[in-house]
Amino acid sequence: MFYIGLNKKLHDITHHTLFFDEDFEEHARDIYKTPRWPRAPQFYVSCTSVTDPTVAPQGCENLVVLIPVAAGLDDTTELREKYLQTIIDRFEKITGQSIRNNIVFRRSYAHAEVLERRLIVSTDSPIALPTSLMAPR
Repeated sequence: MFYIGLNKKLHDITHHTLFFDEDFEEHARDIYKTPRWPRAPQFYVSCTSVTDPTVAPQGCENLVVLIPVAAGLDDTTELREKYLQTIIDRFEKITGQSIRNNIVFRRSYAHAEVLERRLIVSTDSPIALPTSLMAPR
């Protein structure tokens, strides 16, 4: 997952956008059947500043980019950068808007941060909050 701040406004972007422009079946296999980093990942972009202008400075946008991947994969800074660049390339091609040179903030979260910060709350997940921190059922 990437949090990205842009120093420009985007046009024709909605609050929620799915980029399913590559082979969905292949991506699903890479998650569920043969767990690995996907060759051509599907991704989701949330641009909350489209519907709530208070979440980004005036004239700017914020993006959250989520790439569904299998749990427990090896994770490196270099691998994250490769996937971010892949996503930016596709975003720019599909939307016809340049963003690469307008990124003023970025942060990524993946497997290591999920384990460290226990960001997953579901008890059905292989990674879950300790029961002491979960609401009673």
